[in-house]
Amino acid sequence: MKVAQIESCVNSRPISPLFTDPEDLSGLTPADCLVGNCVNSFLRSSGSAGTDYLPTLQKRPKWASAEDNVKIETLLLIKDDRLPSMKWKLGHVIETHPGKDNLVRVVTLKTSDGELKRPVARLCPLLRADESGANPAFVE
Repeated sequence: MKVAQIESCVNSRPISPLFTDPEDLSGLTPADCLVGNCVNSFLRSSGSAGTDYLPTLQKRPKWASAEDNVKIETLLLIKDDRLPSMKWKLGHVIETHPGKDNLVRVVTLKTSDGELKRPVARLCPLLRADESGANPAFVE
């Protein structure tokens, strides 16, 4: 993959909700700040070649530290290996499903295509500017 294609793919990933409205499923990308619009034109949809770095977006040191539960109305990036490069599916948490240990391991999301259930291990919370320091997608 060429450097420009990698740059384009990285800069197209949503990093923060664009609006505070929980019904809005759009996210702010680095490309919005750098060039004022999306940089989708640089990369051809060649399958999963550009999504190889997706697992690095969410570090999961298993059982090394306790994580807080996901909050309702949090905007999350949904990891989906079937999507081509630079296609990012976003969803808002509308329901949590805690296990016997009261840890949320599965959530119901509202997406542009409807509702779906996903494990939290396949989700990446987007950062919010109004909450500094702590991870905004999880309850303290």
